[in-house]
Amino acid sequence: MQNSNAKFIICGSGVKLTFWQNQAAKLSNIHFTGWIDKHEIITLLKIADIGLAPYINFINYADTPGNKPGEYMSGGLAIALSLQRGSLYEILKEYECGFSYHNSPELLASELDQLSKNRERLETMKQNSIATFKNLFDAKVVYNQLSEYLESFVSSEN
Repeated sequence: MQNSNAKFIICGSGVKLTFWQNQAAKLSNIHFTGWIDKHEIITLLKIADIGLAPYINFINYADTPGNKPGEYMSGGLAIALSLQRGSLYEILKEYECGFSYHNSPELLASELDQLSKNRERLETMKQNSIATFKNLFDAKVVYNQLSEYLESFVSSEN
């Protein structure tokens, strides 16, 4: 991604924060915010295009989408996922709301470069992302599904 104007904003304060800050020390396009509040999160969601989901290939991450991708989708961000299997991977594939970079920095850079040149594809991913959130993860949908499930479970017991 030579000559790219991509900027990376890394939020949070995990145990490897210092390590990653040292790794990125010479890069002017990476900014570490530390812990941020909900208002700052909302602001970042409004200005960002892609949410990074760099998960380790453990069953917990593969089988559970987690809260960050849902947060990204609620803000209409496309998702860049490190995993190449699992529930979130399948959602991204089916609903075309992001991509997997198979834990390859080179593939991530290539995808980001392609999306920077094809804004229409990126905008489609972003629109698909918010629609996917509304259809699969919005609280009203989830609670209605849970309620229906519980009602059917209770009915089958009688």
